[in-house]
Amino acid sequence: MSAALVPHERAESRAARPQLRELREGVVKAVLPPNSLIDGDAATRLGERLGVVAGTRQLAVVLQVTGVTSVNRAAMAAFGAIPSVAAWAIVGESPVDRLIGHYMLRFRFGPRPARYFDSEDGALTWLVSHRDAD
Repeated sequence: MSAALVPHERAESRAARPQLRELREGVVKAVLPPNSLIDGDAATRLGERLGVVAGTRQLAVVLQVTGVTSVNRAAMAAFGAIPSVAAWAIVGESPVDRLIGHYMLRFRFGPRPARYFDSEDGALTWLVSHRDAD
């Protein structure tokens, strides 16, 4: 038996842990792990972490989906229910990322604006201009 084998449950919980980083005041980047399936539980955990970072304010979120293999409907419902997010900018690099990003946009993110971008720079420009327009 190979030492590299990890029980499915443990591997899935580790795979669904996004990295968070504040890019500037009020703008956070959440990097979804490559080769992961994002389900409702993973999206809910992300929402909880964003809530801690946000405190009493709302955040603009750059959601990096590069290499994600799947996002299910339960995840989309959970993303739409995160109260600490004011706007979502979904960012990917490949044609598959674009497909996943546009699939996510079909479900909307609750009342929050959301858009897909091929670059983080474009996403930041949109988020900042959108935030400044409010």
